[in-house]
Amino acid sequence: MSYSSAPLPGRGLRRWGGALFWIGLALGVVSLIATVISGVGLARNAEGLEDSRAIIGPTTVTLQAGEVRGIVQESTESPVPDCSVTGPDGSDVPLRGSGDLSSEWGVAGFLVVADFEAAQGGEHTVDCQGSAATLIPPVGLEGLLGGAFVAFAGVIGMGLGVTLALLGAVLWLIGRSQSKNAVRGPAGYQGPPPPYNS
Repeated sequence: MSYSSAPLPGRGLRRWGGALFWIGLALGVVSLIATVISGVGLARNAEGLEDSRAIIGPTTVTLQAGEVRGIVQESTESPVPDCSVTGPDGSDVPLRGSGDLSSEWGVAGFLVVADFEAAQGGEHTVDCQGSAATLIPPVGLEGLLGGAFVAFAGVIGMGLGVTLALLGAVLWLIGRSQSKNAVRGPAGYQGPPPPYNS
């Protein structure tokens, strides 16, 4: 007849501690990568939005051939402005579309009145009548908000990852300590006494 030995105390704590440690470490690394990537994207988008200009009367902007600009209305409750664009040679630049193009431009909460592409390089004059409008580069505000959310979630994920890793390490150390104490036996116990020789 064979008898199976009982598992050492602390084995379960070591198993759970190790699992929590590696899960926390993986979560922290993934969150760190996501935070760095979103931070770089936010910096690039913020630099692009510096080129935004309010259209107050005829507004001149210098564009290279092939550059695209969007005309957005900052208040969706105001009437849609009537806009026109004049190229460097004095000809009218065709505006593409009108109405809500926010899904394409990724501008949440804004109404994209139209967008246009510069056929030739030089100074273009943009004029809007009826309501205030803004000329923006092809950078979506929704992308900025999404990037900020990812960065915030990444910071939270890193904090949670570090917490799980520390908790797992503590549980693993406690389990190891319990296993060592079980192997050593009760404190002060030195084994059976030597045989008595008369």
